Amino acid sequence: MNTLASIKFKTWRFFDRLNLKLTQGPQKPGTKSPIKNIRPYLFKANLKINEWESAIQMAEDPNNPNRLQLYMLYKEAMRDPRLFSFIDTRIKRTTGTPFSIVDDAGFEDPELIKLFQKPWFYKTIKWALESRFFGHSLIEFQNPVKVDDSDIKYQVKANCLIPREHVLPNRGELLVYATDLTGIPYRENPEFNLIEFGEPDDLGMLCPLVREIIYKYYSRSDWSRASEKFGMPLLALATDGMNDTEIDKMENMAQNFGTNSYVIVDSLDRVQMLYPNNNGDMHKIYSEKIKYADDQMAILTTGGTAMQAEKSFVGSSETQERTMGEIVEDDRAWLAMQINETLMPFLSQRFGYPLKGMKFQFVELNPVADTEKPSNQKPTPPQAPGGRSGKKPKA
Repeated sequence: MNTLASIKFKTWRFFDRLNLKLTQGPQKPGTKSPIKNIRPYLFKANLKINEWESAIQMAEDPNNPNRLQLYMLYKEAMRDPRLFSFIDTRIKRTTGTPFSIVDDAGFEDPELIKLFQKPWFYKTIKWALESRFFGHSLIEFQNPVKVDDSDIKYQVKANCLIPREHVLPNRGELLVYATDLTGIPYRENPEFNLIEFGEPDDLGMLCPLVREIIYKYYSRSDWSRASEKFGMPLLALATDGMNDTEIDKMENMAQNFGTNSYVIVDSLDRVQMLYPNNNGDMHKIYSEKIKYADDQMAILTTGGTAMQAEKSFVGSSETQERTMGEIVEDDRAWLAMQINETLMPFLSQRFGYPLKGMKFQFVELNPVADTEKPSNQKPTPPQAPGGRSGKKPKA
């Protein structure tokens, strides 16, 4: 267990590597990059119920919280194709939605929209939505470029996600090593260009989903063992010979039967293939448990099972589509609020983006009839009868 002296030394070492000067203000946005000092290490988690329960206890420990084991389980769970598809589909239903940036009067600003139609913004909203599954996302904006001939002071060019196992959102601390008990506070630090999404104590939707992945993993493992034992026919050799050498020879042939596909025996010996009599139903107990786990994951992520079923009734499919639409609409409303309340003030204060009085919104969130919909563009000033130059048109 770390003593107070070792904790102080570790904190001092972290500051020394970053070469921070907390008494001075930032020279410019992005003067320090915490991710360059993170020391990643490859950890492996076992998909077991007791490991899952232990990981939750460690993450919720009020004295020394640590999410390393829990996030390693999340990483393993995301390797499941079905779960990955559920989450990826739900996120893309929001990230693929057109958006606009409007002023108080509801008019779009095309120049501002162009500033947001960049890869860094797509990654930002993707990581923000992932916080609903992982519980938290800490994003760093790296190497902003100073712009002299523009309304903004610095332009964002790149960003990255701080590895979640190196973040303690409960305390607002960043860990150099994922196994550290304490780190450096990152909130309200002017040296870091960091923005976070999610709640500090939220473990995310993946927490209950991991349990279903573990049960699914158990069923697949049991199914494989059952297939190995009872799925293959059994070779039976009957002989009247009592010679040890002869018996050893026949045993060797039986062991290599699967490779050679034949055996050579005496005319008095008997060879028989014994097939298991399970009426073809042995697999059902495993496949049904796997299907149940997939159904539970579908309900948690998309609100129902009709979207993952190969065949479904029209009524249930339409109901599922409406439910999924409500979930996606909630994701979009939540994300728009996060952008307006967190991201846009951050860009305005740190990088000088002209976002005062502007509002981010998804196009589908505010449907308006065509007859009532105002023009998206700002009205242009009236022109002279002859055009911009005022010249009369030629006859």
